[in-house]
Amino acid sequence: MVPRSRLSLRVLTALALTLGAVVAVTWSRPDDGEVVDPVASRRCAPVALDDVQGPRPSEATRLRAYRLRNAACSAYWIAELERDFVPQGLNIRGDRAFVSGYVRVPKISERACQLVEVDLATGRTVTFVPRWEAKVYGDRPTYCRHGGGTALTRDGLWVAEAERLWLLDPDALDTADLVKRVWRLGEGIKGSTLGAHGGQLGLASYRVGGRGRIATFDIADLVRPGVTVVDPARVASRGRVPARLQGLDVTADGAWRVSSRITCGLVKLPDGEVRDFVPGAEDLVVTDDLVWTVSEASATPYRSDDGAFVPALLAFERSVIEGSGPATCGL
Repeated sequence: MVPRSRLSLRVLTALALTLGAVVAVTWSRPDDGEVVDPVASRRCAPVALDDVQGPRPSEATRLRAYRLRNAACSAYWIAELERDFVPQGLNIRGDRAFVSGYVRVPKISERACQLVEVDLATGRTVTFVPRWEAKVYGDRPTYCRHGGGTALTRDGLWVAEAERLWLLDPDALDTADLVKRVWRLGEGIKGSTLGAHGGQLGLASYRVGGRGRIATFDIADLVRPGVTVVDPARVASRGRVPARLQGLDVTADGAWRVSSRITCGLVKLPDGEVRDFVPGAEDLVVTDDLVWTVSEASATPYRSDDGAFVPALLAFERSVIEGSGPATCGL
C-alpha cells in the first residue's frame, strides 16, 4: 500500500519497452463472452492463460473476460489458492509481493489470517505463514482472524482485522519473531482495510449499503512503548470512504480506493473519477508507473463453474487505468 518501491530491473524489463497510450479495440471471443469498450496498452502485450506465472489452479481453462483484461502487464497465480487461501491485502517491496488473507473454513471465527510472500520474477511462493498468534488478553495466545487490509512502513508489515491490529516483521516471516506488536482496536474503530502515508495509519470500515468510515492515527503514537490499544480518543482525523471499500493506497496525488464484488471491480482515483478495475479486487499498490492488485475472484469459494478465472495478482500500466474513461460496471 505505502512504499513507492520500484520493481527490480529484471521484472521491469519483462513488463515493457516503451510507454504507450490507451488503445481502443474491438474484442469479443465466444468462449469468454463479450466485453464492452475494452482497453489495452501498447506497452504490454495482453497476458494469455499460459503467460500467468505460478501454479495454475486445476480448474482454470481460460481467463475471465473483463474490461481491463488485455491491459495487464503481468499476472500470477498463488499456489495457496488450492489450500483455500482467500487473498485480501497486498504490498510490494522490490521483487517480492506480500499477500495477506485468510483460510476459508466453514466457521467464521476459525478463519485464521494467512500471509504469502511471492517472488515476482518466478511466481513462486517464498514463504507461507498459515497462522500467527500472540498474547493479547492475558497469558493465553490469540490468533489473527480474517486478515483484511495491510500496509508496509519502515516499522514493518501492518495487518488489520476486525478487533486487532498486528505489526509483523517482513524479514522474519518463517521465524518465531514474526509478530513484533499487537494492539486491540478501541470502541468504534474497525479494521476492514488499512492504509498508511506520511507517518499516519488509516483504519477503514466496509459497508455494503453506504459509505464507510476511516480513522487515522499517528504511527509514532501507536508504537510508543506500552501502548496496547488503538485509542479512539487519540485519533488524528476522521473521514468517509466509498461503499464496499476493499483496499486503498495513498500517493502524493491522493488516495486510490478500490471497491468490488466478484463480478465487478471499481477504482476511485484521487481526482474523484471512477474507473473499471478487476473483478474481486481486494487491495492495490500504486507506483509511478504501475497499479498492482490482488483479487479473490479465483479463491475456492468464488470460482466460476465454467473454468474462466481471474489471476490472483496482477499489474497494470497506471496511465491505462487513468485514461480508460468512465466505469461501465456497477456495484
